[in-house]
Formats: sequence, C-alpha cells, structure tokens
Amino acid sequence: MKIPFSEKLSLLHMGDDHPLRGDRYSRAIERFRELGLKFETVEFPVATDDEISLFHTHDYINKVKEISQRGWPDISPDTPGFKGVYEAAAWSVGATLEAVRIAEKEGVSANLAGGWHHAFPETGRGFCVFSDTGIAIQWLRSRGKKVIIIDYDAHHGDGIQKVFGNEKDVITVSFHQDPDTLYPYVTGHVEETTPININVPLPPLSGANELVYAFSEIIPPLVEREKPDFAIVEMGVDGHCSCYVANLAISKEGYRQVAEILRNTLMERGIPMVMVGGGGFVYPHFAEAWAVQLATLEKQELNLKLNDCLSKPSMDRVKDTVNRVKKLASL
Repeated sequence: MKIPFSEKLSLLHMGDDHPLRGDRYSRAIERFRELGLKFETVEFPVATDDEISLFHTHDYINKVKEISQRGWPDISPDTPGFKGVYEAAAWSVGATLEAVRIAEKEGVSANLAGGWHHAFPETGRGFCVFSDTGIAIQWLRSRGKKVIIIDYDAHHGDGIQKVFGNEKDVITVSFHQDPDTLYPYVTGHVEETTPININVPLPPLSGANELVYAFSEIIPPLVEREKPDFAIVEMGVDGHCSCYVANLAISKEGYRQVAEILRNTLMERGIPMVMVGGGGFVYPHFAEAWAVQLATLEKQELNLKLNDCLSKPSMDRVKDTVNRVKKLASL
C-alpha cells in the first residue's frame, strides 16, 4: 500500500496541550514499521486554492489565510488558529487527493492526516480546518464518480452530511456515539436517515460487537444496492477505549473485523477505496488501531493484542437502532 506522507503534515499542530498534535502522523508511521506493516510512503503536492474551493467558500479560504499570517484569532471556539494554519491544512488536503489518485490506479491508499469531517464550507469546526473528504468527494464527482463515504469515527460526520446528505451521487454513512452524549450533539440521529444518508448512533460504552453487528447489517446490502464507483472511509479510532475524547470501547479486534467487511464488500468488488485517519489521540493505540485496519485490507498479519477493551453490552438497543435505520434506508 502507498501512503502519501511528508513531514509537512506535522505542521497541523494545534498546540502542545491540544489533542491534535503534529507528531501523531510520524509516530504512526514509525509504529507501522515497528509492527512490520508492509507499505510505502510517497510524496505529494500541496492542495491549491482551486482544489480547496471545490468545497469551501472563497471568503472562508481568505479568512484562513489571514489567520495563518497573523496567528490569530481562532478559526472557531474548538479549532485554534495559528501561524501557518493555512499551509498545514492545505498539505493535509493534498495528501488525501494524492491518496485518491493512487487508489484509482492501485485500488487502495490512505492519508493518516485526513478525515476532517466537521468543517463546513464557510467555517472550520471540531479541530477541522479544511474538509479534505468533502474536497475529495467533489473532485471525484467532477469526474462522474458516484461516491460512498463510510465513517466510523466516534463523532458524527456533520459537515459531510450537511453538504452531501441529499445528493443522489453521494452516499453518506456514519456510525458514531449517540450525539445526545457527544459532539456535535445536534446531528447524527436515526431520524435523519434516508436511503442515501444513513446514521447509526451507538450507546456510550458500546464495543466491538455492537459496531461490527451494525456495520455488517448496513454496509454490504447498501453497497450492493447503490454500486458506488469509489469509497472514502473515515477509519477514526477515537472510539477505542483508550481515547479520552469519546466514550466508546471499540477494541482493535473490532476495527480489524470492520476492515475485513470493507475488504470483502468493497475491494473484492473492485471499488477503489481511500482510508482517512480521523480521530484517535492516545499513542500507541491510535497507530496500532490504524495499522490493524490497513493490514487487514491487504491480508497482512500483525503481532498485536486485539481484544484490549472492556465494553458495556448494549446489543439489544443497537439491534433496535439498526432495525429502525434499515427501515428508513429501505434496506
């Protein structure tokens, strides 16, 4: 697997006391090598203004440039501004676009520094400056591609739903902690589900069994029905029990099983796929949870303890949720 990577990605550093530190990507790459994951890092170009404007307004792009020069103010209450923030975010977008180009040729790629699903066209939010996934979706649509975005970061992908939730050539699917209990709080409920915009909220402390059950019930029949041309997968691992920004308890074994479903459902159908990192902020767990997913996609074995979380069983509630989602989604 080829992974777009550069030390430029370390520029996306929101502070030594902030969860989003610039060293998380180089540390992940280092851990991948320690684990024996077979991959290759490749260079990539920075995203241009024209590419960023596929999703974001020109006024917002200019605002980020001004903040980038001054180092203030913050982009939003939960998204710090800093000197160089425009360049840092543009490099992250560039990596995702390069991953898309690689996947078109080779079937799969990954950008660890991607997955900024909270950004809106007119503003950054939730640690997200520019929506690399939104930009990639628009780039693919401009080439006539039907795209499915599958998101199992612990937080609902509200920026993606806002822009693409009603677009017939984009299928949005989000598995996340119940938004009554976690950011963004106001979106991601079952009731927002349609056949092309699917939300599967999980109760706090749900673990691997709950996620894998929901995933296996939704993704295979959805892909079979919609037949997308390209898949973007937000493989966020802030749902791991080590991560303090959410309240899920998904083990590395859970992430392995999800990746296995993706391989069987997407890759074996020849649907190109890009994995983007999303959340996950406690080392080495975020690196290992990413590694086990990438290894599973390519049928590699890693020597890792995978059953590493204790969860609170909530399968009855999840089964009820999945049944409601399937009805609303006509699955």
